[in-house]
Amino acid sequence: MDPKILEKITKYCVIQERCKYEVINKLKVYKVNIDDIDKYIIYLEQNNFLNEDRYTELFIRSKINQNQWGPIKIKFALYQKNIPAPLINKHFANYDENFFKQKIYDYLKKHQIVIEKLSYQEKIYWARHLLQKGYDSDMISEILF
Repeated sequence: MDPKILEKITKYCVIQERCKYEVINKLKVYKVNIDDIDKYIIYLEQNNFLNEDRYTELFIRSKINQNQWGPIKIKFALYQKNIPAPLINKHFANYDENFFKQKIYDYLKKHQIVIEKLSYQEKIYWARHLLQKGYDSDMISEILF
């Protein structure tokens, strides 16, 4: 392992929480030999610079609180980063359906939306908007219609 690349990749992991997928892509940018990538990953995991469990937990929490994403969009983003489904489900077990319903209500309140005063077209607009945010269509229908 090249010490300069090792230093760069550890700094990359220290700056913010990363997953294996992101680290592997960064190592490819550094033109690291494919055979050596596993050595870097093992080093980072053994020294606790890289932890997918911790990454998944923080990713879910930050997307819920900062971006107001729903569970569908978050899961899709994690699948794109090759996070295993059991790990995703483990951390989503901390959140129930009522939690996400309350997040929808809070989001609508933040935008000063009074559901009872919305026309049918406005409800459709907000339903589409919430679908793009990653909320379940049944949950949205239950709240808006």
